Amino acid sequence: MKAREIMTKDPICCTPDQTIAEAAKLMREHDCGCLPVVEDTPTRKIVGTITDRDIACRCVAEGKGSDTLVREAMSSNPSCCRGDDEVAAVERVMAERKVRRVPIVDESGCCVGIIAQADIARKAGDDHEVAKVVERVSEPTSGARTKELQIHEREEVTRITVDEVKQRIDRGEPVVFLDSRSERSWEESDMRIRGAIRVPPDMIDEHLGKISPTQGLMVSYCT
Repeated sequence: MKAREIMTKDPICCTPDQTIAEAAKLMREHDCGCLPVVEDTPTRKIVGTITDRDIACRCVAEGKGSDTLVREAMSSNPSCCRGDDEVAAVERVMAERKVRRVPIVDESGCCVGIIAQADIARKAGDDHEVAKVVERVSEPTSGARTKELQIHEREEVTRITVDEVKQRIDRGEPVVFLDSRSERSWEESDMRIRGAIRVPPDMIDEHLGKISPTQGLMVSYCT
């Protein structure tokens, strides 16, 4: 089954320069909890997504007002699928990124649809398969290494949470991820700190010797 067969076509979108109040009203009017964020309405070129949880956690919980711009709360560079992709590919994105909605784009990166976990549930017709998808998406990230990273600042090493790293990336601050683990491990961690520049194992020592503010925050897994 192809993604275009189960997606919601031409979903309502918002732009980065709209306010979170406007985004919330769109969610209420269209009975949805997620909006694709596009550069502008005519092109619908996707640049991010914003959810009701983003508004709650990144704005309300931080004491920000309803006039806060969507760009300050959205998640940038979302993982998307194409209409011709198999539904299984959409499921993998949901499981790997721990997201419940995946935007569908055309060859130009313009939003043409969106698939929610509920869409897969309605179309699958196999309760067991649906249960497996829900379990993979909902499964909390396990292990101490996934909860906390360490910051390298010259000779000092301090600790930082993964959420704090994500927030820095969302604000457009450069983050260099020093990954001493395997390529497969990087793919598994990519959903948690996507947007960071990865430094492979054989180049870590070189980067540690050249730490500078222009390179951005240097982080690695806690040992």
